[in-house]
Amino acid sequence: MVKYNIGDALLKGIALLNEKQIETAGLDARMLMCRVLNCDKLYLTVHRTDALCDAHAQSFFELIDRRCQYEPMGYITGTKEFMSLNFKVNPGVLIPRPDTEILVERVINEIKTPDPVIIDMCTGSGAIAVSLSKYIPSSVVTGLDISAVALDTARYNAAANDADVKFAMHDVLTPYAGVMADAVVSNPPYIPTCELTGLEADVIDYEPHMALDGGDDGLVFYRAIVDNISTCLKRGGLLAFEVGCGLAGAVADIMADKFTGITIEKDLAGIERVVYARYSASVRSRRFGG
Repeated sequence: MVKYNIGDALLKGIALLNEKQIETAGLDARMLMCRVLNCDKLYLTVHRTDALCDAHAQSFFELIDRRCQYEPMGYITGTKEFMSLNFKVNPGVLIPRPDTEILVERVINEIKTPDPVIIDMCTGSGAIAVSLSKYIPSSVVTGLDISAVALDTARYNAAANDADVKFAMHDVLTPYAGVMADAVVSNPPYIPTCELTGLEADVIDYEPHMALDGGDDGLVFYRAIVDNISTCLKRGGLLAFEVGCGLAGAVADIMADKFTGITIEKDLAGIERVVYARYSASVRSRRFGG
């Protein structure tokens, strides 16, 4: 094997990633080297000229090769930071996105009830449920998912972050009557089926399709949750959704007959990303921009 020091190995790794047009080549290579050496990024700078042993070099370039195949960094490292917490991720769950933090922050800001009961539908890795439990310490949070792998991952993440969250297997396309909540939050599958094949390789080739596919128009889960909301959300309770690009208006319309004060909030890229409102049942609502 070619002998490398840390700096040379990094440059080679970055070059290989650049050949695959991976925009985050420099960041990814450094993260992977930190994982191999179990160090922080400052160490890489200070020790750039240190020799890299054959075992570490081999491990590093094996990880680089996986990234060159467009495998997501979250799956390669097995972890993803979300809301300043660390979450285990694997191919059985979606990797938490920064945009979803907007949904969590909105729920934290909107919930005023003491000791609120919260349901997270389509919990996946548990990132939303665990974050709400951590940042609303008095909350009672339940996460629902149809995937046993997702629920196992979510339970691990709750324990790892010392969060008291209950998880249960449930198909959110059907009514849930386990508890009456003060808030229901969900980041459901919302990619229209016909658009799945057009997703980037690091999504469509690796992330679970059942967590992506929102049906013919991307709205199947939103309709089901709203249709069945009376079984799990108290009057005046909060319903908050993350939505796909271009779906906010349609989701707001789905909510309009049962919710008041419907508000749409944009993410940092200016995309309408969160829709939330209060449950009032059988009233035509006026919608507000966010």
